[in-house]
Amino acid sequence: MFNNTIAHPDRTLPFHDLVYVVSGGFNVIVENELIESREGDIMFLPAYKHHYPHSNNLNNTSCYYIHFSSHIKDDVIFNKPDKIIDDFYCIPSKLNLKDNPKLPYYFQELSSLCNISNTDNTKLKSSILSRILAEIDLEVNKIDTLQYNQLTKDIISILEENIQNKISIDDLSRLLNFSSRTIQKHFKNNTGKSIHEYHLELKLNNSKYFLISYPDMKLKEIADMFGFYDEFHYSKAFKKLFNTSPNGFRDKSN
Repeated sequence: MFNNTIAHPDRTLPFHDLVYVVSGGFNVIVENELIESREGDIMFLPAYKHHYPHSNNLNNTSCYYIHFSSHIKDDVIFNKPDKIIDDFYCIPSKLNLKDNPKLPYYFQELSSLCNISNTDNTKLKSSILSRILAEIDLEVNKIDTLQYNQLTKDIISILEENIQNKISIDDLSRLLNFSSRTIQKHFKNNTGKSIHEYHLELKLNNSKYFLISYPDMKLKEIADMFGFYDEFHYSKAFKKLFNTSPNGFRDKSN
């Protein structure tokens, strides 16, 4: 937790720096890019990139800092690529998430864990960081959907609200007052995926949190939670999307 009115340090770090501005704000330059942060902003300051202050912080500036290790596969660029590889987080240099009630809680929990000298909480810290990155990723995806027509955005909103529920094309047709054919055609044209594919990927991506955070949770319980027929149906879908089984992913994350 950072809480004062001095300028941001001039430094180059061997790890990524994720900053959540609780109040106030400050300006940082990263490799000649100016990032102006204010309350509710999240800034991503990548590893091995020189960053330094542009001007002093605003009064009563308060923020959370998270340092986490970089990976050899990390690709840091300042312009959004034309194609983003599936299963990778895409984090902009700055994003305002003031209206997201989960993030302050996640940052506070992670900050509390980091102040405790206990190596047993490493998995829990990694899990909370994954949730923070997932919230950022979801927000980036929401911004990307601005290019979609209103019908497609409404479909996505309903799917996100029903990640742990079953919802059919007929349900969507009734809720949105469009024919099933119109719904499916517009969604496919705008996203490149069928509604079923999109909803399935939402479920599988969110199930990762439970695999990591609850190592003793049975696959059958996770399958039931996300509306799969059984653990075999869940495992088959998971492996098809991520090229590894749920247990393999769980073991790799431990």
